[in-house]
Amino acid sequence: MSHYAKEECHRTPAEELTLRLGERFAKLCEWACENDLHEELEIIYLLLGLTPNIVGVANLVEEFDHPESHEILKDWAGNPHSDRIKRFVSAFQSSLVIKNSYAAISPAGTIKQVRGQYPDFEKRTFFLPLYTFPLTSSKDPEIFTERRRLRMWLAVQAVSRIVASNNIADRAISRVARFLALGHDSPRWRFIDRLLACLLYTSPSPRDS
Repeated sequence: MSHYAKEECHRTPAEELTLRLGERFAKLCEWACENDLHEELEIIYLLLGLTPNIVGVANLVEEFDHPESHEILKDWAGNPHSDRIKRFVSAFQSSLVIKNSYAAISPAGTIKQVRGQYPDFEKRTFFLPLYTFPLTSSKDPEIFTERRRLRMWLAVQAVSRIVASNNIADRAISRVARFLALGHDSPRWRFIDRLLACLLYTSPSPRDS
């Protein structure tokens, strides 16, 4: 057996995961393996279109950790895909070492500039501008929550496709995510809010995924 083969045989699961994700993820990979969250970490890596040099896991974590996000996740309790994200987010936020080591990527300026932060925005990193640029506020708190729900729902759908069919960059999800990556003064918000209001006031029960 060659020296390389011997080294390969003696790699830990965390080391194997680090090889796939990149050295900058090493501490996160070790933590994930210790907490039985290695699959969730790899799913999030694929979902966000991360690379060894783009370490944006915390951007998704923050999206799912707002006060309204917690209420949305309660509505979705029992959905296996949202439950996986919730478990990862809760554990990530509970670890000071991990939180301090893996901060979210900050927006570089306008939404156009944020899109420019990420290569291959259309085909691979379409979630990152959405979860980097702050969600535009609304005078209607219910509409604001529904805006958040829609952004989160896309990630849950992406997880479903990755798990079920290894569909890493679904074209339909990419189109919607890119459509929703808006600046605060975008006229598209009027169209989106009208649609969300129709769904909000015609649904007899909490919306799920």
